[in-house]
Amino acid sequence: MISFCKILKFKTTFVKFAHSAEFSTSLYNRQRFQMNPDSYLEHHKQAVEKLHSWLIRSQLPLKSATDVRDSGLNYDYTSYDPSTWSPLVHYKQTNCSQLDEMAVNACKAQKQWFDLPSLERVKILRKVGDLVRAEANWLAELESLDTGKPLWEARADIEACADSFELFAGFIPSFVGIHSPVPPNPGSFYYTRREPFGLCAGIGAWNFPFQMAVWKSVPALAAGNSFIFKPSPFTPLTAVRLYELYKLAGCPEIFFKLF
Repeated sequence: MISFCKILKFKTTFVKFAHSAEFSTSLYNRQRFQMNPDSYLEHHKQAVEKLHSWLIRSQLPLKSATDVRDSGLNYDYTSYDPSTWSPLVHYKQTNCSQLDEMAVNACKAQKQWFDLPSLERVKILRKVGDLVRAEANWLAELESLDTGKPLWEARADIEACADSFELFAGFIPSFVGIHSPVPPNPGSFYYTRREPFGLCAGIGAWNFPFQMAVWKSVPALAAGNSFIFKPSPFTPLTAVRLYELYKLAGCPEIFFKLF
């Protein structure tokens, strides 16, 4: 039997913790946000309009749920805004034969990516990182629309991903291996040669969609692999934008694919 003293102690501790958490959270929010509730709603509305404008202009397989040219009936899946449960985008899922073809083509083309001078891969990945940093606000808005997380948290996720491009691009020159003499045998030496696997694949999750796409794709591409990524069907938006940023930075389309 639990004594009254233990219950009282637990209640006291819990109240103190709850009060502390409430205070720190409210202070954090005051530092992060300068919007009233009406401003939040207006900002959300503008972000949705910006999203639909982007999808209508682009040549992506995603279609805006508000695009009157397409009712969404010809698509396999609909992604919803978790804050309003309104449909955001419609899209088709990749079938098995399409995925097989994608994998075969990526394997064939991977050697071209690996044969690029290492400094070229460094430049491309750093360029993607620069683009991510330049679009941090827009990517955070997409992430917030997709996942429902606060903008400040989404923005922190994006900034961490931009740093990841810098980090792994810096590793590329060290992938050359080791060349060293064998002391007892003059004229002899040993060496290591690091080679990519060829094709890598990753599966994303709904709670950290952009971070998953970056943390899985950047190390693979830095090492000279090609990469195929499956985003969560609930949160595909930022992975699709990352796909566009890779192309804008000069990474051939075949080396980073979505399904």
